[in-house]
Amino acid sequence: MVSTTQTGGWAAEGTFPSARRGYDRAAVDEAVSRLRSQLGHLQQQADSLAQDNRRLHEDLGQANTRAAQVDYSGLGGRAQEILRIAEEQARDVTLRAEQDADQLAEATETETERLRAATTTELAELRSAQLAELAGLRAQGQSDAAALVERARAESAELQAAGRLY
Repeated sequence: MVSTTQTGGWAAEGTFPSARRGYDRAAVDEAVSRLRSQLGHLQQQADSLAQDNRRLHEDLGQANTRAAQVDYSGLGGRAQEILRIAEEQARDVTLRAEQDADQLAEATETETERLRAATTTELAELRSAQLAELAGLRAQGQSDAAALVERARAESAELQAAGRLY
């Protein structure tokens, strides 16, 4: 969640400073810009983590190939046992690291998708509010224009009537 200090004053719930007719456009534009920037940054992080994960998988494959080629038959029984245990532990550590990397990449992807959905929802709400405000302004403008036309007609009729008297 975005804090008030991170957003330059607008509240985390998505409220913005009110202007004469609706929300302060600069505050809304700034919020949208920040959200897009944050989304881009998270996407870069997700891409970087995915690339790191691929590189780790490649390195693991190369390490497994080298490990399969090692032959300890010339060593004593105790040394062979120690090296076998070390190899098993190394495989376990590598497997856990691989699982942790996969979980981290999945968590990052999930968070990125959540933020993308939240941003999309917030932008849709802002758009809807702006469209509603524009519709209200249009209706008010039409009403004002109709009132002006009616007043002009009434004044015209009065002037015509006054002109007929003279």
